[in-house]
Amino acid sequence: MDRAEAVARLLALTKLYRVFHAYAHETEHVDEWWDMGDQVCGPEPLVPAFVWGQLSERRGFASFSDDDDELPDEFAKALVWHYAPEVAKALLDQLGENFLFASLWASSSAGVRFPLNDRRYHEAVNGDPWEKTAAYNWTTDGMRL
Repeated sequence: MDRAEAVARLLALTKLYRVFHAYAHETEHVDEWWDMGDQVCGPEPLVPAFVWGQLSERRGFASFSDDDDELPDEFAKALVWHYAPEVAKALLDQLGENFLFASLWASSSAGVRFPLNDRRYHEAVNGDPWEKTAAYNWTTDGMRL
């Protein structure tokens, strides 16, 4: 995996995390990150626009123009839509539905350390189920965007 793909997966993970918390706390999905291209594009340690263009062509998920050193509008969105299913599957396969849910739920609490200890895990999965239903269902349904 190259750096550009690692950054793309990190953007996808960011979106999945935000959607989870939108379900968990019954808020609207936060989409201001769609235009995060300027925060991931540039000279190292960022990824140059040329490299993003190569990735785009290799994966066939977005049109790209290399006229300047900026990403096209909504390029970050295309990255996320391409990589989010893969990231979600990897998380679910590695952690399992319950532990992934508990980890995401606990992540909004101050002072939580990962991996979760038994007490934090049980607090997340055994607490009031009604407040957690939407987030749990989204997680167990594959974390689709």
